[in-house]
Amino acid sequence: MKKLKLMIFITILFSMFLQSDVIKKSKSEVSFAKYGTFKTERTEIISPLTKRTDSNDNFKGKGFLSKLAAKVFFKSGEFSKIIDLKESRIATINHKKKKVVVKDIVKLTGDDGSESEVGDTEESEERESDITITKNEFKVVVTGKKKVINGFPTIEYSVSWIVEWESNNDESKGSSKLISNVWATLVTGKIYSSQKIESLFFKNYMKKLGLDTDMKRDDVLGGSWLRIFTSLSRSSSTQSSEKAKKFRKEISKIKGYPVVIDGEYYSSVTGEKKKKGLKGLLKKKKKAGADEIPKFTFYTEVIELSIVKSDPGNYSYPEGYKIKER
Repeated sequence: MKKLKLMIFITILFSMFLQSDVIKKSKSEVSFAKYGTFKTERTEIISPLTKRTDSNDNFKGKGFLSKLAAKVFFKSGEFSKIIDLKESRIATINHKKKKVVVKDIVKLTGDDGSESEVGDTEESEERESDITITKNEFKVVVTGKKKVINGFPTIEYSVSWIVEWESNNDESKGSSKLISNVWATLVTGKIYSSQKIESLFFKNYMKKLGLDTDMKRDDVLGGSWLRIFTSLSRSSSTQSSEKAKKFRKEISKIKGYPVVIDGEYYSSVTGEKKKKGLKGLLKKKKKAGADEIPKFTFYTEVIELSIVKSDPGNYSYPEGYKIKER
């Protein structure tokens, strides 16, 4: 009888998820030391089979590469993106041009038709042989500080990741440092429901891409951080299973849903380094105070989070826009 009641409860809960949308409003800012600052305000509407993102993006560049960055990576303006898993289609909307570009969702496959695999083992091994990691330290500290952010009661966590390395080919060495403060709120009923709906959408999306995976808590807080940092790191050895276990153990100290993530990334290289294609050594001098200037800073903040009854109109295209099939 208890099992039957549990099954009925789960069925009702699941049907409620299918008929509900998550509305999440947030803002983000990424500032690059050499290129400029990118700001965005976005509203996401998410159901188990659909997702719409409306964003207002603004990039203020600096330096001679800022124009290129503005054209390719950080376009300013109002944009929308609708992912419809029922129709297996993705629509990108440019509101200034009043244009909708629609394309089909296709499975990720290799050149031979087989499912592609992430990463290249031989390339990773080659990169690993170039350097030796002398320090790899990841820590999460509960500071005990509390404050209310946008109606969310939060607790602060200090997160740091420091990697130091030495070259096996020359006398160069360097370091990478990721420092961030995370303000997280406890997972209440509303947040729990929103996470479930987002997880359902992510899982369904991955299936459409031909990937059998699920979005768990450590994927949201841990996996994405791991991928971001290792892409900036000089070595793929930080992805080893042992390091990943320690990473997940530390990240599990963060209890709750991140409302604010405020961080900085630093990196530096010193010593004598071989110049590719030429004989001899290139002396790389470190500028005074170089370690004190972050390569980039990032800030994200959840403004609002709510659960509403699903409305198909949320995922429709604006009237009068030109639609292009790709």
